[in-house]
Amino acid sequence: MEEISVKKSISHLLICMPAKAGRWELVWENLESVFVFIRFEIKNNKNCQVADLGRIMEVIINGIKNHIENEQLCDMLVQIMPEWKGRFRTKTEVKQEVICNEELEQFIVHAVELMKDNLEIQHYDLAYDLADMLHALPNIVLANEKNGLKRYWKIYVIPVQKKWNRKLLKEFKYLFKRAGRV
Repeated sequence: MEEISVKKSISHLLICMPAKAGRWELVWENLESVFVFIRFEIKNNKNCQVADLGRIMEVIINGIKNHIENEQLCDMLVQIMPEWKGRFRTKTEVKQEVICNEELEQFIVHAVELMKDNLEIQHYDLAYDLADMLHALPNIVLANEKNGLKRYWKIYVIPVQKKWNRKLLKEFKYLFKRAGRV
């Protein structure tokens, strides 16, 4: 049985999923690339079918929920989009152990599900804004700066809420307001 990684945050202790050192560092870097691609495809709505984007989002959702290792997650994404072969980072020297707490996982899953649902009903503008919001999260997490998550909420989430629905993602506000570092 793998150890449960634990990291102390400014105001609380975050108990995180089982993780191999560096696993989340690579996942975060690769998720950023995927969210940028999704955002681009939604905006241009030319090359990629909505069904492919939906399958990509399902892989992300299931990968996060089931704690799939980075290499397997990349392989699953390449099966959907063969042209992505060689685009993902699968091995690295670990610079830092990056941990994703369960609440942050839930935020990502919820936002990706919302994006997927809006794509399916052809609300491309909201899906694009959600992809835009999500593509910035990996850099915030990797930087692990004090108040990084608070700034992320203010810069990326609040504008989406104001544009679409003030209650959108509101249940996650406490996560970003109480935490300084991930």
